[in-house]
Amino acid sequence: MPTAKVTNYGNGGVETLNITGTGRYVRLFGIERGTGYGYSLYEFAVQGTPAMVGNKALNKPAVASTSEGAGTAASFAVDGNTNTRWSSQFSDGQWIYVDLGSTMSVNGVSLKWEGAYAKAYNVQVSNDATKWTTVKAETNSDGALDDHPLAANGRYVRVLSVTRATGYGISLWDFEVR
Repeated sequence: MPTAKVTNYGNGGVETLNITGTGRYVRLFGIERGTGYGYSLYEFAVQGTPAMVGNKALNKPAVASTSEGAGTAASFAVDGNTNTRWSSQFSDGQWIYVDLGSTMSVNGVSLKWEGAYAKAYNVQVSNDATKWTTVKAETNSDGALDDHPLAANGRYVRVLSVTRATGYGISLWDFEVR
């Protein structure tokens, strides 16, 4: 990984570093601690012009096969609030999709699962919400945060559960599309 900036004398307060470069990830790598304790940050922000739009699914219409109840509707998975969630009925084969509004590039999805998660699932795209193309088949999710880079196009992006990990349905705190 190329180094974009080296700072030898951090002051421990707010530091703004002017860096020029491009990349998908930005890492802060501590070389020497300023105290006898570990490293600690209140905030780490990267500013600039992003190469891609953020969450394309944010507040877009979402549809699900089922919902456990009114408080766990599909729209809660795409509302940007990680304290709300979508939750399905208790069976395999449940799905949720988001309508991006027009056909666009899908560079990836991030799925933040609740305790009831899909052990195996497919990420699919469609231009008509009828014919779906699988662009990622996950067979061994651990139920935490699944982040999948993709190279696809579609108006609709769907997560289709193949096998549940628990006796409950499946449930997402957050469903993001890049």
